[in-house]
Amino acid sequence: MAIDESKYLIKPFYQGGYSSLQPSKAGDNFTGYHVKTGGIGLTANPTVANQIGELSKNLNTGAVAVEVGTLSPQNWETIPKQHFAEMRRLGKLTGAKVTLHAPIQGVEPSGLDPQGQRPWDETQRLAVERQLNDVVVKAIDMQGEKGRIPITIHASNLPGNEYVRDGKGGLKAHRLALVNREDGRTAVIEEKKKVEPWMEKESFEGGEKAGKLMDPAEELRRINRDSWQSTLSNIAYNKSFVDRSLKDSYVQLQDFEKEMKEKKISPEELKELGFSPQGEAYRTIKNSEAILTNTTREIYNLFNMAYKNGTDEERAKLFEASEKFKQGYKDGESIIKKSEALQVIINTLQDVSPRIYVPVEEFVMDKSAETFGNVGFKGFMEAKKQHKEAPMISVENLFPGMAFSTGQAVADLVKKSREEFVKKAVDAGEMNKQEAERMAEKVIGMTLDVGHLNIHKKEGIKDEDLMREVEKVKKLVKHVHITDNFGYGDSHLPPGMGNVPIGKVLEQLEKEGYSGTKILEVGGWINAFNTNPYALSLEGLGTPIGSTGGAYWNQSAGLTQGYFGGYGTFLPQINYETFGGGFSTLPAELGGQRLAGPGSRMSGRGLE
Repeated sequence: MAIDESKYLIKPFYQGGYSSLQPSKAGDNFTGYHVKTGGIGLTANPTVANQIGELSKNLNTGAVAVEVGTLSPQNWETIPKQHFAEMRRLGKLTGAKVTLHAPIQGVEPSGLDPQGQRPWDETQRLAVERQLNDVVVKAIDMQGEKGRIPITIHASNLPGNEYVRDGKGGLKAHRLALVNREDGRTAVIEEKKKVEPWMEKESFEGGEKAGKLMDPAEELRRINRDSWQSTLSNIAYNKSFVDRSLKDSYVQLQDFEKEMKEKKISPEELKELGFSPQGEAYRTIKNSEAILTNTTREIYNLFNMAYKNGTDEERAKLFEASEKFKQGYKDGESIIKKSEALQVIINTLQDVSPRIYVPVEEFVMDKSAETFGNVGFKGFMEAKKQHKEAPMISVENLFPGMAFSTGQAVADLVKKSREEFVKKAVDAGEMNKQEAERMAEKVIGMTLDVGHLNIHKKEGIKDEDLMREVEKVKKLVKHVHITDNFGYGDSHLPPGMGNVPIGKVLEQLEKEGYSGTKILEVGGWINAFNTNPYALSLEGLGTPIGSTGGAYWNQSAGLTQGYFGGYGTFLPQINYETFGGGFSTLPAELGGQRLAGPGSRMSGRGLE
């Protein structure tokens, strides 16, 4: 039978502090799940190049793990190579584990420009891959003789989707981030109401709120269709101008071309014909040829775009059209024949709708996976030379509004990256497919940032939705970033000071067998309050005070003395000094018992 505690409260008296008999309720910042101290670490200040100094400072707190790294690639390049070896020695000396966070700013694994200023280029992807290879080589210098050093790399620096609940226990994108495959520009479309002429009567009701809710996926299809048709219309107009000109002068042109072929008249002679019918025909054919030449180049470009970005069915149509085109568009053929051949291509282009705009994650998935797979293999080979275990490439989830913010998206990226590693390892002859698959699971995984995941709450996502996202990645997680916030920004608070379901997430991961490092990203607190919240974080995580268990840090405020510690001082003198007369620092003659201190409004001298 449940006891109604409210019946036993004596108000308005103070009900007492934390009770050591109720460990689950002790501490305002306790996240609800007791986490073992082993593996809980801190982050070095990522804004400075002096990472060795930051490592030493964090080790002084007693932390058993520290994550070093810089936000800026420029700061990363400022770190001398000797520092990496020294950080390894510091870790060995203190028995602490050193992990690494790769630079963030400007590092986009796919090679696509985050600013959308230029189209995707393989050379850019290779440049990022080489940059990350450098990070991996330096990480191996920091790595001890045993164990894999986790290297956290952000999944992306590109704009991404934002999600709401779909009413079916999942998430749906209500803001969809797009990229133009041809020029690299990014855009965002969102779910919103529209009123269009074809809609039913109900859609016109409601004034400013009228309309039908348009799904972003449907809007994407319309954008591709409309932008394609708009591009085609300009070319079709130029082509129609040529056709009209040829039609108006068709008879004269036939006679003219016949005489040209029979060499009865030369172009030089035509120039002297002025505004005669043959002269007009000559100018018409020259103008039409110039326009048709330019139009042909544009049609070739569109054909290339349509073929590369179309479906298999559309590619088949385009191939068939190209066969017909080649029969009519030949050197020496008349301009009329060439124009007719080009019309075959234009007609086919009007029947297709290539996906020029695609979701960002779809576009960069294969490209980013290739980068992560190649970097993972580079780490494997470098570590092999030094007789060490290969470092672990750990892909971190981002917050909504950035690409790869959901569990499913990151899971797909990690699995694809592992496939790339396997392909690379097998092609290099380093191992067979089965061995490569086992190694890929060890060297490519995920960093789960619980704070990033929690920011989905700003769109109405609940804890149970977040836990379903964790369920999708729990077998891939190799590293964890612990940070708290309120769902509206990446504020980097200590655990228990926001509403991130940290306890639930860690409990689920540990049930799955996770025993890796858990890094506290608490820079927001440090910047705001200029103190290291390591002790507060241990309270929030409810870690044991002793190595053998016992009481937890979240109980520390309410701990009692040990059994053999005695009862303590009864009625201590300080009680009378503070409360004896009812007024602080009153002279003894007036009932107080503490002598007046400096600055008191009472002199402290006896009455005369």
